[in-house]
Formats: sequence, structure tokens, C-alpha cells
Amino acid sequence: MLLEIIYTILSINGDYAYCRSDNGSYTNIALALLPEDIDEGDRVRFYNFSYETVSQALRAVFERGASVSLTLPRIFLGTQ
Repeated sequence: MLLEIIYTILSINGDYAYCRSDNGSYTNIALALLPEDIDEGDRVRFYNFSYETVSQALRAVFERGASVSLTLPRIFLGTQ
């Protein structure tokens, strides 16, 4: 199983982006490893030894034909 980590770009300083992962850890990532159009506040996914924006990752999932299903609480469906 490949490691997948989602990061939020908190700031960009020089050649590095200061990031927080969804599990709360902080790290610096070299900008050379990140997509060129990255900006503060963007979310990136580390998967298969590369980084991509979360929107790119979702697009790739849909292009592979995966479907997404949502489970709504019954209160939103009008039943309780």
C-alpha cells in the first residue's frame, strides 16, 4: 500500500513551502517538488512519491472511472 498524505500550504518562504498535514504534523517541502502553480492555502496530496494539488488528484480519480457516493444523514433526507 502506498503512503498518501494531504498537506495544506501555510506559507511560502524562499524555495520552501511550510505545510501542515491533515494529521497535524508540520514540514517544509521544496517548491521544486510541488506543482508550479501552488499558492498559500492550497492543498496538495503526496502519493506515489510525487505531489499534486488535491483538485488534480480528484480529476485523476474521475478519469479512471471511479464513482463517488455521498451518504447524507437522514435529517437531510426528510426522514428521522
